[in-house]
Amino acid sequence: MAARLSAEGIDVAFDETLGMVLDVAIEWRGNQIAPFAKAPWRHLPLEHPRFPPGMPPHLARLSADFFCAPFCADDVEGSPAHGKTANSRWRLVDVSRSAPHSRAVFELCATVAGASVTKTLLLIDHQPFLYQQHVLTGADVRLPVAHHTMVDATGGIELRVSPVLFAETPASPLESDPAMGRSVLAYPARSADPASFPRADGARTSLLSFPFSERQEDFAVLIDDQHGSDALGWAIAFRRGHGDSVVLAKATRQLPETMLWFSNGGRTYAPWLGEHTEVLGIEMGCSYSSNGWAASIAANPFSEAGIPTSVDVREGERTVVSYAMGAAPGLVRYVDGGFVTQSPETATAPVPFTRDLVTGDSLFQEMW
Repeated sequence: MAARLSAEGIDVAFDETLGMVLDVAIEWRGNQIAPFAKAPWRHLPLEHPRFPPGMPPHLARLSADFFCAPFCADDVEGSPAHGKTANSRWRLVDVSRSAPHSRAVFELCATVAGASVTKTLLLIDHQPFLYQQHVLTGADVRLPVAHHTMVDATGGIELRVSPVLFAETPASPLESDPAMGRSVLAYPARSADPASFPRADGARTSLLSFPFSERQEDFAVLIDDQHGSDALGWAIAFRRGHGDSVVLAKATRQLPETMLWFSNGGRTYAPWLGEHTEVLGIEMGCSYSSNGWAASIAANPFSEAGIPTSVDVREGERTVVSYAMGAAPGLVRYVDGGFVTQSPETATAPVPFTRDLVTGDSLFQEMW
């Protein structure tokens, strides 16, 4: 059974067994929007033969969003990929409704290198956003972290992002064996313009328009060009086939990277079997790209350039990571510190959004 949280105009389902946001359903100005992706095999039992031995549990229920601590490989503690936060049970601590706010608090039923993790989900009446906050306490540890959000890209996506320094692919493609899958970008490669990125075949493509291949599994990281203490980083994915926009927001001082996972039938082995198609992962994080925990806390080219690749958790202190994910009808744009939407039938209208919940330091668990 999934835990549910609702406010006026928005409903969220959360899987406590693996820490995964399953659904975000938004009703806004007469529009019904459910824009986040789900794996086609998510309803199969965990013991189904489709799932190979040793597969990270989160892959069996792959859905809208989950928090990764660490992001990618756990080559420090040896937990499954994306860490215990994405593969272990969470315990409901509190749920409350005090209009216009609805809030649920969960605790991870494990520790990450000795650190405890608390998750707060917050909804506000008539705001089309799920606000999330993770608080890490109780140990001295450095961790690469990320939100792993997946957008249903059926019909294609045009992506807009806050200003970036550059886009880069890691040293190796996600899929290098043609018998297993296919990647089409060049690895490693870097471009100052994410709209013109090298491909393995020598051509160039835009990372901001998806899909750009009939069969692909690719990954690239965008580095934010904003450094202020209250700087807002954002990504807006206009879903052409649906006529709506997914909006993701973060504090760039906490999550200075926007990592893009292009998944369009590019993996032929289990559990994928070529069936995971038209999904754009937009993963806001603080990590040395997809290189895992050990590489992210060691000296690396990003950290040497002044780009944080891990968050510092200190015993006796609280490390806070805040994030917002939502959607609105029409084409959404970032204007004057907030978001507005434009559709052919309506004039420009503001998208209700509480910026301080993303860029501020207040704890959701202690508010209201």
